[in-house]
Amino acid sequence: MPEPSKPLTWIGRIDPQIWIAVLGIIGTFIASPLAVQMYNQFQLPAISDQRRQTLEGRWEGTGTQILSKDDKKKLETESQLKKFPAHLSLSVNGRTINGTLDITSLEYANKPKSKPVNANDSPDPIVIEHKEISYNLSGNMVANNYLRLDYVSSDPAVIEFGTLLLRLPSTGGKLEGKYISFGPLTERLVSGEYVFSQSR
Repeated sequence: MPEPSKPLTWIGRIDPQIWIAVLGIIGTFIASPLAVQMYNQFQLPAISDQRRQTLEGRWEGTGTQILSKDDKKKLETESQLKKFPAHLSLSVNGRTINGTLDITSLEYANKPKSKPVNANDSPDPIVIEHKEISYNLSGNMVANNYLRLDYVSSDPAVIEFGTLLLRLPSTGGKLEGKYISFGPLTERLVSGEYVFSQSR
């Protein structure tokens, strides 16, 4: 004697055509970001093997920051520029460029006075400190001779980010250009220049 059929659960009672439609919608939501990412990737200019070989590796150089009047007062200098060592490492992945930027920045902070402050005292002297800072880079090439690289601090606790625009001459071996960045100490936009020479 055959067993009586079990009653269908609410899932079993749903029309298969509805399941197909639901799964199709879910698949669309999952696939769409990947499709957009692939589309954006192919919109970037291709990087030739020659350019890739020229770009990849370590670059050594110098950065400069344009100082405001307030910055010059804090640094007790008449110079318009603050210079600092910079190291750039690049790798090419398809049509994108990734890497790191490491700089040794000059920072300043107020030094407490050893004597009581009175009306005739001058402002607290400034102590210059060297600070190692690292950034993660990502970007692409434009018109075969220019790099556009966005960067962000590798330390999640530090809000610092910016953009590098660098020129790579046809002969290679040198990268130079400008940057604009949000500075966490000044809490404003800062700008300057970078010049790199390939060290490999």
